[in-house]
Formats: sequence, structure tokens, C-alpha cells
Amino acid sequence: MGVGDTVYMLDADGKQLWKYKNAVLTTEPAYSSARDEVAVVMYDLQAVRLDATTGKVKWKAESAGKGLYLSVSAYDQGFVVVVDMAGYRQRGSHLPPDQLEYWGKSNNDSWSVDFPQGAELVVSGNKIYALRRSGEQVRMLEIQPSASKKPQ
Repeated sequence: MGVGDTVYMLDADGKQLWKYKNAVLTTEPAYSSARDEVAVVMYDLQAVRLDATTGKVKWKAESAGKGLYLSVSAYDQGFVVVVDMAGYRQRGSHLPPDQLEYWGKSNNDSWSVDFPQGAELVVSGNKIYALRRSGEQVRMLEIQPSASKKPQ
């Protein structure tokens, strides 16, 4: 559970096991049972992966930028993250598109693909979708990383 600038891990009875306090969160944290990790994304392309048992940092993004993490979800053996690239777009330009990043087991197990601007991330099993709502319409587009990028 994330509140403001702090992530809390609670047990089944609601007792706090650990907390991680750092920066303002942009989304709720995501838990990956396959990795026993919690991914936390913050403003300015800052992110960490925490050991779900101890709360200790296992990985931390080393760079900041003009992008903004919009959402994070568990996927396969890692996490998928939507990055709003609006900070890199020229005024009046629609390029570059937003990005969907996969953070796998290692730095070599990662990929990135274009993601529709303004869409919501939906993960269902091994499928990834971009969801758009417009009035009474809902449209879903399946996102398919190339075979060379997709985790095995």
C-alpha cells in the first residue's frame, strides 16, 4: 500500500511489516509474486524494486528525466511500466510516443515498445493491453512486443 511518499507492507492482520519512504509516488506499488518484489515508481523517472519480505532496495533507477511513470503492473517474471513522454515532446508535436517498459530479472532482460498516449495499462495473464475510454466507448489494443524482446 502506498500513501503520499511512503510504501507500507502489511501482514494479513494489518500489522506493518516494513515501510519505504523516499519520494512522491505516481502510482500504487505493484507486487510480483514470481520475484517476491514490490515495484515503486515516482516522479522524474525514479523507480525502485524492493524485496517484499524485508523492504530493502534490490534495484534503483540511476537516472532522472522528463518522463513520468504513469503505472506499474506485475508481468511475467518482472514488471511493465508506462512512461508518459510528454516532457520530451516539442510544442505542437506528438512525438515521441509514450513508452511501455518491461523490467525483467536483469538489465539484459528488459524491453521497451511504443504505448498509445492517454491509454491505461491493463495486464491479464500474459497479455498486455492499452485501454482507452471515450464517452460510452471502450477500446482495447493488445500490445505485443516483438519475439526478440518478449520474455521467455
